[in-house]
Amino acid sequence: MYYDAIIIGAGIAGASTAYFLKKAGFSVLVLEKNTICSGGSNPAGAFLSPKISKPSPYKQYLNDAFLFSTNFYKTEFPELFYPCGLKKIPLDEVDAKKCESYEPFIDISCKKIPEGYFFPDAGIINPLKLCHALLEDIEVKEHCTVKNLDNFSCKHLILATGSDELPLEIPYLKTKNIAGYRYDVRFDNDKNQNFNIHKDLSISAFYNECV
Repeated sequence: MYYDAIIIGAGIAGASTAYFLKKAGFSVLVLEKNTICSGGSNPAGAFLSPKISKPSPYKQYLNDAFLFSTNFYKTEFPELFYPCGLKKIPLDEVDAKKCESYEPFIDISCKKIPEGYFFPDAGIINPLKLCHALLEDIEVKEHCTVKNLDNFSCKHLILATGSDELPLEIPYLKTKNIAGYRYDVRFDNDKNQNFNIHKDLSISAFYNECV
């Protein structure tokens, strides 16, 4: 069967791409070697967080993505978005002075607090449920290891394999795995933690729906 687009990888990148292509009228097939959101997207913290820095294209890109994503999730999948806010805390005095120099360039809703900065519109998502929701009306083939595309025909091939090696040999395209680490830790007073914290590492707010 012919498709306008075939996407390899059913994590948040592949699922989001498939969702918007489908909305644009494309015929889409998603191929996943395991199951939906079984790679790097599932263990990721799923934080929606703005960036504090001097103006740069990279900062602009991240903060534009933050505003787009928070608005999109609030509008389309409000039940899977938790706008709990985020505390950004400097690592030390040197980092605190650096952050102070960035204050004139903060372009996301923010409140200065004694510990650092609080972003009320930041939050987290449930990545597993979100990927399933994004792919609800899209053809997905799970447990499909792609060695070549002899059995498929498409106009556009999109590789969304962020936490894994590329499934195809592409001599001119050099990539590396993109993956982080997640540690699930529970404390008796978890339910008192009602916002995210980012310092040297990120700590997520407690939500029964997320665990």
